[in-house]
Amino acid sequence: MKNRNQNRKCPSGGFTLVEFLVVIAIIGILIALLLPAIQAAREAARRSQCINNLKQFGTGILNYEIANRYFPPGRVGCDSDHQICPNNPAQRHAGTSAFVLLLPYLELNSLYKSVDFTQGINVKDGPLNVKNQAVVRQRPALFVCPSDTALPFQSDAGTVYGGNLTGYPLAVTSYALMSGTYGPPSIDYNVKYDNNGVFFYVVKIRIKEVIDGLSQTIFMGEAHNGHLPEVSTVWAHGSRHHLLRSTVNPLNTPPDQPIFCTTPIPHNGAFGSRHRGGGHFLFGDNHVVFLNDNIDVETYQALSTRDWRIRYVRENKYREPPIGDLD
Repeated sequence: MKNRNQNRKCPSGGFTLVEFLVVIAIIGILIALLLPAIQAAREAARRSQCINNLKQFGTGILNYEIANRYFPPGRVGCDSDHQICPNNPAQRHAGTSAFVLLLPYLELNSLYKSVDFTQGINVKDGPLNVKNQAVVRQRPALFVCPSDTALPFQSDAGTVYGGNLTGYPLAVTSYALMSGTYGPPSIDYNVKYDNNGVFFYVVKIRIKEVIDGLSQTIFMGEAHNGHLPEVSTVWAHGSRHHLLRSTVNPLNTPPDQPIFCTTPIPHNGAFGSRHRGGGHFLFGDNHVVFLNDNIDVETYQALSTRDWRIRYVRENKYREPPIGDLD
């Protein structure tokens, strides 16, 4: 007699369509739950790298000061509209930035040696020579924050700096130097050569002039999208409101918002960052702080000055500071 169980079919060992769809749905939910954590971890790594970049710059700036007894000027030379260095052709129109001077102190000595300082990174005196064209094409990794989405090169250099810088790539950076509280559209004083931060045209600031203290004075901050004309940050060229920025406008103020200059395009010299909620800033003693977008404007501006009394006297022209003097 046959066993009735022999006529039964064995059940299939595979998934049914419903089971398969359920598994896919569960995997999708798990990915959706994990993705924010993964993105947060990646951004934390990018922020850590950005902080490390700024600290390396801070070390370079302090080593430069030890070697030279002053901090590098934000820009080596003058513009054609100023008489500080009219009899020194090597300085006139030489837009070479402090970042170029810092190269040997950032372990980029080979790049520094390739710079032709007899011409510098000029704007008005004709096109760059072959050596300096090669320099401005370089974009060292140290100069780039991983969170910055900027393209590697300036997109319209002729619009920003003049026709003589058109025709070849100009590499940009994710960082800018602090000039102080005075920026666009200042007309009472020349913010190129006379600001209350540490880095501006020609002038070399010494440690003893940082009266507020290195730990209370911002030296550098973030500046994103440097390939765009209105927020240009060509690292080799020291231009006010671009590589040399101010705190006249709050952190992450859009470039076409007041207060801004319109020569030749709207720009306001504000610092900016791709990190959500604020940006990183390097202080003179080489510590880095993440400042929130909502930081009090007075506090933000106070941190950008080397000597609070300079700002006080300028903004209170007929009054003396409450304590001390400017000597």
